[in-house]
Amino acid sequence: TKEQNYQRYREERFRATSESTNQRVLWWSLAQLIVLVIAGFWQMRHLKGFFEAKKLV
Repeated sequence: TKEQNYQRYREERFRATSESTNQRVLWWSLAQLIVLVIAGFWQMRHLKGFFEAKKLV
């Protein structure tokens, strides 16, 4: 029973670590998505202004 308790404790700890890692990956992915969307909008506005200044559009 002592060995079973130890294995149960290790499983709980591993599960908590896995869930924590999963949450971090999720938030990091969302942060990257937001940064990419913002960068995309900025690039579109910048290029539009550039082409309008050069009278290509």
